Amino acid sequence: MNRSLILAVALLCSVGLIATAQEGVGASAVFKNGVDARALGMGGAFVGLADGYSACYWNPAGVAKAAADESIQVGGMNTNLFGAGINYNHAGASFSLMGLAWGLSVSLVSITDIPLADGTMGSSNELLGSFCGAYPLDLGGMKLAVGGAGKYYSHNLLDETATGMGFDAGLLIDGLIPGLMLGAAAYDLGGTKKEWTTGAVDVVDQMFRVGLGFKLSEDFSLAAGADLYAGGDMTLRAGLEFVGIGPLAVRAGAMRPAGTEQFAITVGAGLKLGSLGVDFAWLQNSLIQGEGAGDTIVLSASFSFGGAGE
Repeated sequence: MNRSLILAVALLCSVGLIATAQEGVGASAVFKNGVDARALGMGGAFVGLADGYSACYWNPAGVAKAAADESIQVGGMNTNLFGAGINYNHAGASFSLMGLAWGLSVSLVSITDIPLADGTMGSSNELLGSFCGAYPLDLGGMKLAVGGAGKYYSHNLLDETATGMGFDAGLLIDGLIPGLMLGAAAYDLGGTKKEWTTGAVDVVDQMFRVGLGFKLSEDFSLAAGADLYAGGDMTLRAGLEFVGIGPLAVRAGAMRPAGTEQFAITVGAGLKLGSLGVDFAWLQNSLIQGEGAGDTIVLSASFSFGGAGE
């Protein structure tokens, strides 16, 4: 394990100590960086577009849009953050049941081979699971959806364990003007406490996302948004998607992590073959420098079935 990787592990295991200053390096902050290669290829500007299998993660209200055709959408993501051995996996689903839209979201971040002072190796595994529901409203041509999610944290670090439960809420507005979608979501409302077996308590600070999506045409969409952290720090995001090349989609975006002035570039592509979708994203590393720390490659796959038209 090289020095850069040890540094990344140390930052990850600091449990959010510098999460608001440098997005993506605290153990709980890593869950706020985003999931799904499609969304991340657009700079993570997805809270106003939130749909598909990752809707429950981005905006609980988004599952109403994802399940509007009564289909079941499932998918997953895998990435090695910064190429530094920080393995991040995500799986999600959205579906309709009893007239309401529901969603599931499970994320796991794991690190193995952490060198300890006694010469042995340790590991860190952190899980975040969410279950969400949403209710759509049709207000005379304008569609509104509200949603909420309960979430559960579990973190195993070396020989200790921390657990905690929190709550997210979301809102989506579509049709205020043609082509415009507005979204807002609040995460870990009031702060989520994680209690360790040692008796220590960590708090996952609440965070807010606001954003918009705008369809210039059926093939071309723009998106922008901001992540608002406790203490006033803010991450800016912007992206675009073009889907007018047969089964192919191309995406690009940019983000400015909180506490920095430097923008990171993102690019992505997708292939849609019937109900199966495969997506790729490349995320420029602007946070961790040094040997062994590089850019991030994200791979996703999704599948939908059982829609009203099938």
